[in-house]
Amino acid sequence: MEWLLTAAQDRGFCWHCTESGHLLGTHRTAAYVTGLQFDVETRHVFVGDQSGQVTILKLEQDTCNLNHHL
Repeated sequence: MEWLLTAAQDRGFCWHCTESGHLLGTHRTAAYVTGLQFDVETRHVFVGDQSGQVTILKLEQDTCNLNHHL
């Protein structure tokens, strides 16, 4: 399964299934998202926001686990 990752100024980070278009999960950040990086091998996503915080999330098909805030 392939994912489409999106982030926006509404402080939302989302991931969708590219095959069905269904929303698989969401996460809210403290401020609007300014950067996003995904590691395919480990399924970790690094989400940077306007406040300077970087949130590290472990993505699964329908959930995410907060690993760390930097």
